[in-house]
Amino acid sequence: MRETLFNWLAPRIEGAVCLDLFAGTGALGVEALSRGAAHVIFVERDRQVAASLRETLATLGATDRAAIAHGDALAMQWSDTIPDLVFIDPPFEAHLHAAALAAVRDRLTRRSRVYLEYPREEQARIDALLSDGFAVLRQKQAGQVGFCLARLALDSEDSAP
Repeated sequence: MRETLFNWLAPRIEGAVCLDLFAGTGALGVEALSRGAAHVIFVERDRQVAASLRETLATLGATDRAAIAHGDALAMQWSDTIPDLVFIDPPFEAHLHAAALAAVRDRLTRRSRVYLEYPREEQARIDALLSDGFAVLRQKQAGQVGFCLARLALDSEDSAP
């Protein structure tokens, strides 16, 4: 899945500013850094997991291009951060996709891309969620997991010649 995602993102990853919400091990953000992202903000609420991620970034020599925000991804204040890419891969049992999209929506631009990963059986719910203001650019399934890449939908004013 990660290889597919970063193939999708290949034209956009170089120099990108990324948010890795619900970071956990930071696999998505670390991969983004390894492929040329300029900066990644990792958001993780578990202190021990955040500390482990901090060690990983130090080992990789990536601390100058990364920040770890310890706290709730749904309550973070993003100040001036305008992300090019947002990774949303919350614990599946928590059903936080809608809340996560709402938390970052006001920070997105037409160029921003949002990656969502979710249980395959929730495909219809995710499709319905994204139908409210987002356009799905790519979508795929692998085993019991669905994932997609989306952007804000263009309104009629944006699509006018």
